[in-house]
Amino acid sequence: MTDEERKIETIKEAFEYERSLRDKTDTLRFEAMSLVGHRTKSLSACDDSPVKDDRTFQGEDVKALETFERGFSSALMDRNTKWFACSIVPRLYKMGQNPIEDIEFTSYVEKALMDEFSASNLYPSSSLASKDSMIGGYSCQLVQEDPVRHRTVYDTLVPWRCWFNHDRFYNWDTFFYTYTLNGYEMLERFPDMDERLKRRCKESRSAGRFRMLFAIVDRKKVFGSNGEPVSFIIGKNMKFASLQICLDTDQILEESGYIDFPVVIHIWEQVSDSHYGIGLVMKYISEFRRLHMMAYEYGVAFTKLNHRGWNVPESIKDSFSDEPYARNVYRSANEIPTPLENPPDITATQNCYNIQVDAIRRICYNDYMNFLTTHEQVYTATQVNQIKAESLSQIAPLSENVLNQKLMPLLKLTYVNMLNNGRIELPNRGSIVDINDDGSPKNVIRFTFVSAMSDQLMMYTQRNAAQAIAELAQIWTNVTQDVTLVPRTFKVSNILKVAAKANGADADFIMTEEETREMEKQIQQAQAQQQQMALMQQASEIDRNEAGASNLNNAVGAH
Repeated sequence: MTDEERKIETIKEAFEYERSLRDKTDTLRFEAMSLVGHRTKSLSACDDSPVKDDRTFQGEDVKALETFERGFSSALMDRNTKWFACSIVPRLYKMGQNPIEDIEFTSYVEKALMDEFSASNLYPSSSLASKDSMIGGYSCQLVQEDPVRHRTVYDTLVPWRCWFNHDRFYNWDTFFYTYTLNGYEMLERFPDMDERLKRRCKESRSAGRFRMLFAIVDRKKVFGSNGEPVSFIIGKNMKFASLQICLDTDQILEESGYIDFPVVIHIWEQVSDSHYGIGLVMKYISEFRRLHMMAYEYGVAFTKLNHRGWNVPESIKDSFSDEPYARNVYRSANEIPTPLENPPDITATQNCYNIQVDAIRRICYNDYMNFLTTHEQVYTATQVNQIKAESLSQIAPLSENVLNQKLMPLLKLTYVNMLNNGRIELPNRGSIVDINDDGSPKNVIRFTFVSAMSDQLMMYTQRNAAQAIAELAQIWTNVTQDVTLVPRTFKVSNILKVAAKANGADADFIMTEEETREMEKQIQQAQAQQQQMALMQQASEIDRNEAGASNLNNAVGAH
């Protein structure tokens, strides 16, 4: 067996193993997609879509999901405002003598990344990926460089064609993606294929379809059937190996590698028995089923109410119409038709449907999303804090998950891609440790999120921490009966500042560190003056007592 055959056999065995792991949750995942009409056969350009469009109506659940996704995405990453900030990693970057140069460098990186995101397809691609993970549990975005336009491209891959896995430290290191190409696309994509396959592609033209497998694996984890590691020819200094395999002919058409894992994989909610996770619709699929059932019953009742059967006498059968606004003329009471059945109670059915719609909207956090995006209703400060506290307590885990698993890898991959392709240049001051062991530029930038949702999450966390410290300090004071315990244990002024910021206080209302030190200095000076005045007064009283003069403590002045 040749090395190429050994590599193909090993990759295909790993691929079949990953397929068996995901098949356990595919039934529930595709049912969730069909309930809300996401990536169905009627909407998807893929002819192999397993999602059936069996909806009888465009329900309120779709509107609730759209409201959640639109509000959630705009709150975390808005293309019109800066939603991230850059800072320099101190251990990889020696600060310059002029701090203005460091600030200019971070501002330059922020502007370059924002321009790259605006010129690329990041925002629509991320919106589609959010829907994939929200409904089906996971999403995959391939980040790669367009060599023609010289910009980063974000490709949201079809969920049912993706398989992936991680190592024991939960770092993604395995990815498989299947797709099909016709003869013309094969010739354009792989011009260096062998003559036999090239002739077959020319004969099939656009009619034939070739099944392809795109595999990304960790080089250290690929072993053959004999137990020996499989050798890769290209990119031996790269951590991940990349292969393009034609499954119809069992040939490797392209081999390359990646330093960083190029696929951003986002899991909506992790479950213990599957690393593919579950989505919001999958988790509450019984509620979505109930809504569709009630909508069907409501539609049937409404149809029967307007088009119920009638017992029509023979004399007016030709002229009678059961349309709602039809005008029927009767010559006698005997000619008036009677209904075959009693009209249904549509009010009760409608009330049950409205209750279920409200439940779906609560599941999708529509109250909080509408509060973030619109201000049609006037809220008091108490109502605002209550809405934020209730919603953030539920959305905080989801937001942290999106920030860490999706947005942070997107930022890092884009930055490294622009750095490697020369669209971001490091300042040449000889103060940057900018070379890795493999010769690639080193990432000296740290990213933080400054979007509306990120700020509110930070404020919510700080407010809860300040409240917990206050309650703990009160308990300690009550137990120990020592009023000086809290000032000796905590920096009370710093806690008050954090609590004030978390509750929305303006920065102008809070003293800075310099102002606080100046105030403490003035207080110490005032206390020193008071002590000095007290000592002077005490010495004056002693002198007056010795002279026999009257004073505050000796009114008559007698010895």
